[in-house]
Amino acid sequence: MSSLIHQASPKVPLNWRWGILGVVKLEIQRSLTTARILAWLAMATFPVMIASITAWQMSEMQMSLSAEESSFTFSMMLYVLLPQVVTPLGLLLWATPVVSSELEGQTWIYAVTRANGRRAVLLGKYIVAILWSSSTAIVSAAVAVPITGMPNPLQSWIVISCLVVLSAFAYAALFVLIGTLFQRRAMITAFIYMIGVEAFMSLIPATINQLTVSYRLRSILVHAMDLKVSLANQRQQWFIDETPVWQSVGYLGLYTLILLGISLWRVQASQYSWQSEL
Repeated sequence: MSSLIHQASPKVPLNWRWGILGVVKLEIQRSLTTARILAWLAMATFPVMIASITAWQMSEMQMSLSAEESSFTFSMMLYVLLPQVVTPLGLLLWATPVVSSELEGQTWIYAVTRANGRRAVLLGKYIVAILWSSSTAIVSAAVAVPITGMPNPLQSWIVISCLVVLSAFAYAALFVLIGTLFQRRAMITAFIYMIGVEAFMSLIPATINQLTVSYRLRSILVHAMDLKVSLANQRQQWFIDETPVWQSVGYLGLYTLILLGISLWRVQASQYSWQSEL
Protein backbone atom coordinates (compact mmCIF):
# COMPACT_ATOMS: atom_id res chain seq x y z
CA MET A 1 0.00 0.00 0.00
CA SER A 2 2.77 2.43 0.92
CA SER A 3 4.55 1.67 -2.35
CA LEU A 4 1.42 2.59 -4.30
CA ILE A 5 1.13 5.91 -2.45
CA HIS A 6 4.80 6.58 -3.08
CA GLN A 7 4.36 5.92 -6.81
CA ALA A 8 1.22 8.03 -7.11
CA SER A 9 2.44 11.09 -5.20
CA PRO A 10 4.93 12.33 -7.83
CA LYS A 11 2.13 12.49 -10.38
CA VAL A 12 0.42 15.39 -8.60
CA PRO A 13 2.94 18.10 -9.60
CA LEU A 14 3.20 16.54 -13.06
CA ASN A 15 -0.56 16.84 -13.55
CA TRP A 16 -0.37 20.37 -12.18
CA ARG A 17 2.19 21.39 -14.79
CA TRP A 18 0.36 19.64 -17.63
CA GLY A 19 -2.84 21.38 -16.56
CA ILE A 20 -1.20 24.79 -16.96
CA LEU A 21 0.25 23.83 -20.34
CA GLY A 22 -3.15 22.59 -21.43
CA VAL A 23 -4.75 25.93 -20.55
CA VAL A 24 -1.97 27.79 -22.38
CA LYS A 25 -2.47 25.67 -25.50
CA LEU A 26 -6.24 26.15 -25.40
CA GLU A 27 -6.00 29.92 -24.91
CA ILE A 28 -3.50 30.28 -27.74
CA GLN A 29 -5.82 28.35 -30.04
CA ARG A 30 -8.68 30.63 -29.00
CA SER A 31 -6.59 33.70 -29.75
CA LEU A 32 -5.89 32.70 -33.34
CA THR A 33 -9.03 34.32 -34.69
CA THR A 34 -9.28 37.06 -37.27
CA ALA A 35 -10.60 39.62 -34.79
CA ARG A 36 -7.86 39.02 -32.23
CA ILE A 37 -5.10 38.96 -34.83
CA LEU A 38 -6.35 42.29 -36.19
CA ALA A 39 -6.42 43.65 -32.65
CA TRP A 40 -2.81 42.51 -32.16
CA LEU A 41 -1.77 44.24 -35.39
CA ALA A 42 -3.64 47.43 -34.51
CA MET A 43 -1.99 47.65 -31.09
CA ALA A 44 1.44 47.00 -32.60
CA THR A 45 0.91 49.60 -35.32
CA PHE A 46 -0.26 52.43 -33.06
CA PRO A 47 3.14 53.23 -31.44
CA VAL A 48 4.86 52.96 -34.81
CA MET A 49 2.48 55.54 -36.26
CA ILE A 50 3.05 57.91 -33.33
CA ALA A 51 6.83 57.52 -33.60
CA SER A 52 6.72 58.08 -37.36
CA ILE A 53 4.56 61.20 -37.09
CA THR A 54 6.73 62.65 -34.33
CA ALA A 55 9.97 62.02 -36.22
CA TRP A 56 8.48 63.45 -39.43
CA GLN A 57 7.21 66.60 -37.70
CA MET A 58 10.57 67.19 -36.09
CA SER A 59 12.30 66.86 -39.45
CA GLU A 60 9.77 69.20 -41.10
CA MET A 61 10.32 71.79 -38.38
CA GLN A 62 14.05 71.30 -38.83
CA MET A 63 14.53 70.65 -35.14
CA SER A 64 18.05 69.48 -34.52
CA LEU A 65 18.47 67.62 -31.24
CA SER A 66 21.67 66.53 -29.67
CA ALA A 67 22.27 62.83 -29.09
CA GLU A 68 21.31 63.20 -25.40
CA GLU A 69 18.16 65.18 -26.18
CA SER A 70 17.09 62.74 -28.89
CA SER A 71 17.71 59.76 -26.65
CA PHE A 72 15.73 61.28 -23.77
CA THR A 73 12.81 62.49 -25.90
CA PHE A 74 12.21 59.30 -27.87
CA SER A 75 13.04 56.97 -24.96
CA MET A 76 10.39 58.61 -22.79
CA MET A 77 7.91 58.59 -25.67
CA LEU A 78 8.39 54.87 -26.32
CA TYR A 79 8.33 54.18 -22.58
CA VAL A 80 4.90 55.79 -22.33
CA LEU A 81 3.55 54.16 -25.49
CA LEU A 82 4.81 50.61 -24.98
CA PRO A 83 5.29 49.54 -21.32
CA GLN A 84 2.68 52.02 -20.08
CA VAL A 85 -0.05 51.98 -22.74
CA VAL A 86 0.12 49.07 -25.19
CA THR A 87 1.21 46.41 -22.71
CA PRO A 88 -1.33 47.26 -19.96
CA LEU A 89 -4.08 47.64 -22.56
CA GLY A 90 -3.43 44.14 -23.88
CA LEU A 91 -3.33 42.78 -20.34
CA LEU A 92 -6.55 44.58 -19.54
CA LEU A 93 -8.24 42.57 -22.28
CA TRP A 94 -6.56 39.25 -21.50
CA ALA A 95 -5.64 39.04 -17.82
CA THR A 96 -8.49 40.88 -16.11
CA PRO A 97 -11.35 38.54 -17.19
CA VAL A 98 -9.44 35.50 -15.89
CA VAL A 99 -12.49 34.37 -13.91
CA SER A 100 -15.40 36.26 -15.45
CA SER A 101 -14.77 34.87 -18.96
CA GLU A 102 -14.93 31.31 -17.63
CA LEU A 103 -18.06 32.10 -15.64
CA GLU A 104 -19.79 33.67 -18.62
CA GLY A 105 -18.80 30.76 -20.84
CA GLN A 106 -20.14 28.26 -18.28
CA THR A 107 -16.75 26.50 -18.26
CA TRP A 108 -15.76 27.32 -14.67
CA ILE A 109 -17.32 24.07 -13.48
CA TYR A 110 -14.57 22.12 -15.26
CA ALA A 111 -11.89 23.97 -13.28
CA VAL A 112 -13.77 23.46 -10.01
CA THR A 113 -14.13 19.71 -10.44
CA ARG A 114 -10.41 19.07 -11.07
CA ALA A 115 -7.61 19.05 -8.54
CA ASN A 116 -5.78 22.38 -8.73
CA GLY A 117 -7.93 23.18 -11.75
CA ARG A 118 -8.62 26.75 -10.66
CA ARG A 119 -4.95 27.54 -10.21
CA ALA A 120 -4.08 25.92 -13.52
CA VAL A 121 -6.64 28.11 -15.29
CA LEU A 122 -5.35 31.25 -13.56
CA LEU A 123 -1.68 30.58 -14.29
CA GLY A 124 -2.36 29.45 -17.84
CA LYS A 125 -4.31 32.59 -18.62
CA TYR A 126 -1.65 34.66 -16.87
CA ILE A 127 1.07 33.23 -19.11
CA VAL A 128 -0.93 33.73 -22.31
CA ALA A 129 -1.76 37.32 -21.34
CA ILE A 130 1.96 38.03 -20.90
CA LEU A 131 2.86 36.38 -24.20
CA TRP A 132 0.15 38.17 -26.15
CA SER A 133 0.78 41.66 -24.72
CA SER A 134 4.58 41.58 -24.55
CA SER A 135 4.93 40.21 -28.10
CA THR A 136 2.82 43.09 -29.39
CA ALA A 137 4.96 45.74 -27.73
CA ILE A 138 8.32 44.10 -28.50
CA VAL A 139 7.54 43.80 -32.21
CA SER A 140 6.28 47.37 -32.23
CA ALA A 141 9.49 48.57 -30.55
CA ALA A 142 11.59 46.74 -33.15
CA VAL A 143 9.96 48.87 -35.86
CA ALA A 144 9.58 52.14 -33.94
CA VAL A 145 13.13 52.46 -32.57
CA PRO A 146 14.87 52.68 -35.99
CA ILE A 147 12.27 55.18 -37.20
CA THR A 148 13.05 57.58 -34.35
CA GLY A 149 16.76 57.66 -35.25
CA MET A 150 17.78 57.12 -31.63
CA PRO A 151 21.50 56.62 -30.98
CA ASN A 152 22.39 52.99 -30.16
CA PRO A 153 19.14 51.55 -31.59
CA LEU A 154 19.96 47.96 -30.57
CA GLN A 155 20.55 48.95 -26.96
CA SER A 156 17.39 51.07 -26.98
CA TRP A 157 15.31 48.18 -28.32
CA ILE A 158 16.73 45.77 -25.74
CA VAL A 159 16.02 48.15 -22.85
CA ILE A 160 12.48 48.91 -24.06
CA SER A 161 11.81 45.18 -24.58
CA CYS A 162 13.03 44.36 -21.06
CA LEU A 163 10.76 47.08 -19.68
CA VAL A 164 7.87 45.60 -21.64
CA VAL A 165 8.49 42.15 -20.14
CA LEU A 166 8.76 43.55 -16.60
CA SER A 167 5.62 45.59 -17.18
CA ALA A 168 3.76 42.54 -18.50
CA PHE A 169 4.63 40.34 -15.51
CA ALA A 170 3.80 43.02 -12.93
CA TYR A 171 0.61 44.40 -14.46
CA ALA A 172 -0.65 40.93 -15.38
CA ALA A 173 -0.33 39.90 -11.72
CA LEU A 174 -2.22 43.06 -10.72
CA PHE A 175 -5.01 42.56 -13.25
CA VAL A 176 -5.35 38.87 -12.43
CA LEU A 177 -5.74 39.78 -8.76
CA ILE A 178 -8.41 42.34 -9.63
CA GLY A 179 -10.13 39.70 -11.76
CA THR A 180 -10.28 37.30 -8.83
CA LEU A 181 -11.47 39.95 -6.36
CA PHE A 182 -14.21 41.46 -8.51
CA GLN A 183 -16.55 39.05 -10.20
CA ARG A 184 -18.21 41.88 -12.06
CA ARG A 185 -16.77 45.10 -13.51
CA ALA A 186 -13.21 43.84 -13.13
CA MET A 187 -12.05 45.61 -16.29
CA ILE A 188 -13.55 48.91 -15.19
CA THR A 189 -11.85 48.60 -11.80
CA ALA A 190 -8.51 47.79 -13.42
CA PHE A 191 -8.82 50.73 -15.82
CA ILE A 192 -9.64 53.16 -13.00
CA TYR A 193 -6.65 51.86 -11.03
CA MET A 194 -4.31 52.38 -13.97
CA ILE A 195 -5.50 55.94 -14.53
CA GLY A 196 -5.71 56.96 -10.89
CA VAL A 197 -2.67 55.19 -9.45
CA GLU A 198 -0.20 54.29 -12.19
CA ALA A 199 -0.75 57.36 -14.38
CA PHE A 200 -1.20 60.12 -11.78
CA MET A 201 0.04 58.87 -8.43
CA SER A 202 3.38 57.78 -9.90
CA LEU A 203 4.05 61.44 -10.78
CA ILE A 204 3.10 62.86 -7.39
CA PRO A 205 6.18 64.08 -5.50
CA ALA A 206 5.52 61.94 -2.44
CA THR A 207 6.76 58.68 -0.96
CA ILE A 208 3.64 56.80 -2.10
CA ASN A 209 4.61 57.13 -5.76
CA GLN A 210 7.57 54.82 -5.09
CA LEU A 211 5.09 51.97 -4.58
CA THR A 212 3.85 52.12 -8.17
CA VAL A 213 5.09 49.99 -11.06
CA SER A 214 5.42 53.07 -13.28
CA TYR A 215 7.94 54.66 -10.92
CA ARG A 216 10.17 51.57 -10.96
CA LEU A 217 9.97 51.13 -14.72
CA ARG A 218 10.81 54.77 -15.28
CA SER A 219 13.79 54.50 -12.94
CA ILE A 220 15.09 51.45 -14.79
CA LEU A 221 14.73 53.27 -18.11
CA VAL A 222 16.67 56.34 -16.98
CA HIS A 223 19.52 54.33 -15.46
CA ALA A 224 19.75 51.67 -18.18
CA MET A 225 19.73 54.25 -20.99
CA ASP A 226 21.90 56.69 -19.00
CA LEU A 227 19.43 59.48 -19.69
CA LYS A 228 20.17 62.95 -18.43
CA VAL A 229 17.13 64.06 -16.47
CA SER A 230 16.82 67.83 -16.63
CA LEU A 231 15.65 68.27 -13.06
CA ALA A 232 17.32 69.74 -10.03
CA ASN A 233 18.97 67.10 -7.87
CA GLN A 234 16.61 67.68 -4.97
CA ARG A 235 13.62 67.09 -7.26
CA GLN A 236 14.77 63.93 -9.02
CA GLN A 237 13.57 61.58 -6.28
CA TRP A 238 9.90 62.02 -7.19
CA PHE A 239 10.68 61.22 -10.83
CA ILE A 240 13.17 58.34 -10.55
CA ASP A 241 14.74 56.17 -7.89
CA GLU A 242 18.47 56.55 -7.36
CA THR A 243 18.87 52.90 -6.34
CA PRO A 244 20.60 50.48 -8.77
CA VAL A 245 18.64 48.84 -11.55
CA TRP A 246 18.77 45.40 -9.93
CA GLN A 247 16.97 46.71 -6.86
CA SER A 248 14.11 48.09 -8.95
CA VAL A 249 13.92 44.78 -10.84
CA GLY A 250 13.89 42.94 -7.50
CA TYR A 251 11.06 45.15 -6.26
CA LEU A 252 8.99 44.40 -9.35
CA GLY A 253 9.69 40.68 -8.96
CA LEU A 254 8.59 40.74 -5.32
CA TYR A 255 5.53 42.80 -6.26
CA THR A 256 4.61 40.25 -8.92
CA LEU A 257 5.08 37.22 -6.66
CA ILE A 258 3.03 38.72 -3.83
CA LEU A 259 0.08 39.69 -6.03
CA LEU A 260 0.17 36.39 -7.92
CA GLY A 261 0.31 34.45 -4.65
CA ILE A 262 -2.73 36.31 -3.31
CA SER A 263 -4.55 35.62 -6.58
CA LEU A 264 -3.81 31.87 -6.34
CA TRP A 265 -5.09 31.78 -2.78
CA ARG A 266 -8.16 33.84 -3.64
CA VAL A 267 -9.17 31.79 -6.68
CA GLN A 268 -8.83 28.55 -4.72
CA ALA A 269 -10.66 29.73 -1.61
CA SER A 270 -13.54 31.63 -3.22
CA GLN A 271 -16.90 30.26 -4.25
CA TYR A 272 -17.89 32.12 -7.41
CA SER A 273 -21.42 32.25 -8.75
CA TRP A 274 -21.31 30.62 -12.14
CA GLN A 275 -24.97 30.02 -12.77
CA SER A 276 -27.07 32.12 -15.12
CA GLU A 277 -27.91 34.67 -12.42
CA LEU A 278 -24.40 36.10 -12.84
